[in-house]
Amino acid sequence: MKKRNFLFTIVVAFGFASVSLAQVDPCLECSINCYEPYFVNVNVSDSCQFAKNAERFRENLSSNLYYKRNPLWTIKQNGEWVIYYHIENWQGPVTDIAIKNLTNKYEILANQWLEGLTDFDAAAPDKVTIKVFGFVFNAGVVVDPSFYNTFGNYPIVTNWHNQNWYQVDNFDSLKVLGNNVSAYPNAKFSPTDWGTYAHPEGVDMFYTKFWHKTTWDAVAQRQYLKIGGCITNYATGETLDGVFSHEMGHCFFHDDLYDMGKYPCAKGLASVMNSDIAFVNGSWVTDFDKVIIRIVWEAQNYRENLSVDLDNDGFCANADCDENNSAISPAALEIANNGVDENCDGSDLVISSIQEFSKLTIHVYPNPIRSNPGNSVINIQVNNFSGQLIVYNRLGQPLKTVDVTTQESSLQLEISDWQSGIYFVQLVNSDSQMIAVEKFIVE
Repeated sequence: MKKRNFLFTIVVAFGFASVSLAQVDPCLECSINCYEPYFVNVNVSDSCQFAKNAERFRENLSSNLYYKRNPLWTIKQNGEWVIYYHIENWQGPVTDIAIKNLTNKYEILANQWLEGLTDFDAAAPDKVTIKVFGFVFNAGVVVDPSFYNTFGNYPIVTNWHNQNWYQVDNFDSLKVLGNNVSAYPNAKFSPTDWGTYAHPEGVDMFYTKFWHKTTWDAVAQRQYLKIGGCITNYATGETLDGVFSHEMGHCFFHDDLYDMGKYPCAKGLASVMNSDIAFVNGSWVTDFDKVIIRIVWEAQNYRENLSVDLDNDGFCANADCDENNSAISPAALEIANNGVDENCDGSDLVISSIQEFSKLTIHVYPNPIRSNPGNSVINIQVNNFSGQLIVYNRLGQPLKTVDVTTQESSLQLEISDWQSGIYFVQLVNSDSQMIAVEKFIVE
């Protein structure tokens, strides 16, 4: 049977007439242009699937990406990710070996998340050191003497009973100044004097709460990472590393791809954030995860929406000088002498004769045009212009260049073998200034 690229076909017969309606699978249609920069040195198994889900991720997480700081920012600032332990309950006493192994595993997995970032941006961090600020033990948790031998000089709170939530967008200027004894009189705090206290690792603030309990409760955001029920050996601190890595992804704003409501095109996409978690080459972090962490890094570092075409003009935000105006882009018609840089070349076009420029016309038809093998011709007509006519694709690659020397010129292009997408006709005058652009679409 011939394979069809649509979900279903409906045939309705009435008398001698019939109608066939085909619905194209939306997961097979995508625009990868804005996302190709994130694919460098990554094994992209399906560029359309990668781009489709990366775009969906940006749409779902845009409220976090560009406004809230996550641990990537502190890692960029000083190479550190400072955590503290909150242990609600535990099997047996908490030992120093368990804490050491959990901290070491945290650092290993965090560094796996950073792998490949510098291939995308040399300024990105490539290594992180996990530092421990302190410990909070809920009432009933037993602490082994070995723990105090190793970590007794760290800030420690025992007999705790609260969840100590906090909501702060940016932690850069925060530090711990003291103990809130009056609000929690039953808790025991150490140190009691923060004015003279010197932290063993030289830190004065945490970023993420590393949260533990014995029942299953694996969730995370940038300010906490809970792997409840994921410790397989409480004496030594061994964990379910795949779950641990998944929840760490949430600290970096990664999303649950297995939610088909939010990610209808993510089926079969290899990711630690998806149902198909796989351990490959010593890491749980897949190539698609690396693409997403690059988008997150860019948002954290530059605070710019670089991976999206907000105004749907065919140009990503890192090339478009105004993503709120579809009339402004590198392919826009530059209007002379109006003080506006419509084509994003850095300046407004200035010509001596506005009257002469106003007579120029460019007409492209049919538009849009359907690409049929051996039978697709597009017509380009230009009046009152002398210079070069250039046709190029949305990647900026020139496909056809014609010298225009007469006041009225017509050109026919055979485009039957062109891929579907957006194309541009550009007019460049004798002074090498682009003075007009017309867009056409090949379907």
